[in-house]
Amino acid sequence: MGEKTILVTTDFSDLSKRAIAEAVKLARYAGAKIILFYAVEDTLPPLFYGPEPVISREEVLKRHESKAKEALIDLAKEIPDELFLKPKVSVGDARYSIVEAAKEENVEYIVMATHGHSAFGAFLLGSTTHYVVNKAPCPVVVVPARK
Repeated sequence: MGEKTILVTTDFSDLSKRAIAEAVKLARYAGAKIILFYAVEDTLPPLFYGPEPVISREEVLKRHESKAKEALIDLAKEIPDELFLKPKVSVGDARYSIVEAAKEENVEYIVMATHGHSAFGAFLLGSTTHYVVNKAPCPVVVVPARK
C-alpha cells in the first residue's frame, strides 16, 4: 500500500487558504501527504486580430497551466515541507477534474472550500462542491465560507 494522500483544491482565494490549513491538520492526524490541486477552466476562445488567431486557445491554456503550477508551488509554502507531496494542475471543468484527480491519485480525502455562490439546486454548497461531494471516490471535507 502506498502513502496516504489528501487532495486539497484551491482557487487561490483566502477561503481556499483556509482549506489548506484544514488539510494540514488532517494530514498530520492521518499521517498523509498533501497534493495541492488547481483546475484550469477550459473556457477560453482563441484571440483573433484578423483572419487567423494571434494565439490559439491551446497556447493560452498551456500558458495558464504553467502559471498555475508556479502559483501552486508558491502557495505550497503554506504547507510544511514534510506534508507536501506535489502540485497538480488539470485542464477542464473543475468539478470533473477534481473527481478525476482524486481517482488518478487514489487519495484518502479531498479537502475543499465552498463559496456557496450557487442558488437553489446546490442549496448551501456551491455547485462544484455539491458535485464533488456526490461523485468523489473518497470522503470530502468541506470548509465553509463562514467560520
